[in-house]
Amino acid sequence: MRSVEQSQFFIIRCSIQLSIDMASANTEISRLLNSRCDILIATPGRLLDHLSSSGGALASKFSGLKTIVYDEADRLLDQGFKPALDAILRFLPPKTTRQSLLFSATVSKEIQAVVHNALRPGYEFISTLTDEEQNTHQHGMFEIYYTHGIYSSRRRS
Repeated sequence: MRSVEQSQFFIIRCSIQLSIDMASANTEISRLLNSRCDILIATPGRLLDHLSSSGGALASKFSGLKTIVYDEADRLLDQGFKPALDAILRFLPPKTTRQSLLFSATVSKEIQAVVHNALRPGYEFISTLTDEEQNTHQHGMFEIYYTHGIYSSRRRS
């Protein structure tokens, strides 16, 4: 067993940038171009606006992109972001040179189209449900309570 003094510690410096609608687009683009950005969290519409209006500079900065993550992909499609998702991919390195991760509660035909455009051939689908289990939205009802702008949900049995 090693003591703390004998152990090697690795410190990872990671810069996380947020692209949100509260700052001006020019301010955000300037910050993204002039600052380190290891992780960028953005809505599809805002990211597409930045990529489109930066004259190619932002796309050039992302030329070494290693990973793209689509979180709640089904919700992104429900909100009408499919055209933005497709357009963003045209600014980024090809899918053969990057890792793509897609998380979705459902796997509709629309999600399959996003998968086809974003993920490499031979991707692996991992389900967290067994064949006997139902999707969460198929069993039980939920009640939503709004309290001063904050909501909470409770499962009804």
